[in-house]
Amino acid sequence: MSDQHFSHEEWLSKLRDHLDEEHYAARTSQRCLVVARRFLASLEKQHLEVAAATLTNVERYLEQTQRGYRQRHGHAPDYRGWRPVQTSSIHMLVMSLARDC
Repeated sequence: MSDQHFSHEEWLSKLRDHLDEEHYAARTSQRCLVVARRFLASLEKQHLEVAAATLTNVERYLEQTQRGYRQRHGHAPDYRGWRPVQTSSIHMLVMSLARDC
């Protein structure tokens, strides 16, 4: 594993490049980048680098995000695709790390 330290914008740029290379739709790319930005902010609050993120960190992020949604809207996200959208975006972000190592 590499010891490289990237800023959030560098990580998001790498993810954006991946999404462009794979010809993701603009709306899908935008949604992935929003989720990735929020996940990076969550890691920053925990003082963790992306390379150090674990499944526990992802689960914590998902729980916090779902709780925030519930507080804002009075109910949990009401579509079955909510969690896969969140996790696939995080997976693509983390995979951008793997490609650089």
